[in-house]
Amino acid sequence: MKASTLFDDPKVRHAVAEKELEAAERINRLTKTQIKVLALITDGILNKNVAHALGISQRTIENHRKAIMERTGCKTFVELVRLTVLAGV
Repeated sequence: MKASTLFDDPKVRHAVAEKELEAAERINRLTKTQIKVLALITDGILNKNVAHALGISQRTIENHRKAIMERTGCKTFVELVRLTVLAGV
């Protein structure tokens, strides 16, 4: 459920919807593989377990993680998780 549907005030609903749209646009900069990695790491799964699940090396996961942070413009992992939640990933 999108956060924008939880508010009665149209101004608040509109502001939240804009944030959700911006978050989705930032996530759409990612490749399909990066989105898979993003979904797993923001669920709290360790890099080595993500690597095993996707059949790639842990170093590749670390590289994907770095690229995800750069492409989305996130400076911290907490900001990345927040962005993921807003985008509904």
